[in-house]
Amino acid sequence: MTKRLQNKVAENRYTLTVTVAYTLLVWLAADLSDRRKWIPLVCSLAAGYMMAELNNRNSLIRIYSRMVSASFLLMLTSAVFLFTSLTTGVTAFCCSAFLLIAFQAYQDRHAAGYFFLTFLFVGLNSMFFVHILLFVPFLWFFLGWKVVPVSGKSIFASVLGLVTPYWMISPYVMFAGDYERWIRHFAALGDWTAFLDYGGMTPGRTAVMALVLVTAVTGGVHFLHTSYQDKVRVRMLYEYLLYMGSLCAAFLLVMPCLYDALLPLTVIHAAPLAGHFFALTSTKATNACFIAFLTAVLLITAYNLWMPLFNF
Repeated sequence: MTKRLQNKVAENRYTLTVTVAYTLLVWLAADLSDRRKWIPLVCSLAAGYMMAELNNRNSLIRIYSRMVSASFLLMLTSAVFLFTSLTTGVTAFCCSAFLLIAFQAYQDRHAAGYFFLTFLFVGLNSMFFVHILLFVPFLWFFLGWKVVPVSGKSIFASVLGLVTPYWMISPYVMFAGDYERWIRHFAALGDWTAFLDYGGMTPGRTAVMALVLVTAVTGGVHFLHTSYQDKVRVRMLYEYLLYMGSLCAAFLLVMPCLYDALLPLTVIHAAPLAGHFFALTSTKATNACFIAFLTAVLLITAYNLWMPLFNF
């Protein structure tokens, strides 16, 4: 197989190091003196590390490659306007932790402990993004179908994990007497007035969403055509990512008002598909796709980075 630019980058041991350095430079250029960006930055880097571990522990790519975590950081960093969003950072961290633990439990029929830990992160995420609770039935279904058998015991453990963060904070809520805040928090689950409301979608937001969706579709189609070359375990994990990623993308398209949380969810599920595509292909067409991806990332990041300076 002829090694093209995409293969040289995908297989290079310094790819992730360069990507992390690039990520930090973009955050610095976006004025890291703003303290609101510190926690989201730490969460994003921690999520990138967990995506690398996800690939290492599950051999998502048949060859040595850091393209899963690199693709994740590149796509997420292009959304410069989300650098101050605590919801984005927490969602990226919790979702990557969920996948790392859930995949570790592959076909373990005694995985109640894993279910507790995975859904503990879902519960924590729901404190910042309550709509993640709408995904819980789908998580049970897709996990049980593709990753780990679901039983009554594991369902109970997952529910226990979901409510644990609320139990931990309940003494403070009772002491402060701020019950209305939590009522409003859960009431948001029934508010669908912003359904298909694209009024807040700026060109920068639209460009990032288009980049992520096109990359996800390209990687997904490639996987479906070449999945027979992967081991059964890897195929099952990728199919889970494909189905859950499609669900996240669908939510993003119909509820753009939840963009801050749904974008990182979609990116996390799209990154392994992108990494699989870039690392395991080597044709003129796929090399052109890789160059187009990098070019789009750089242009969109630059636009979102300097847009406020010129009032675009």
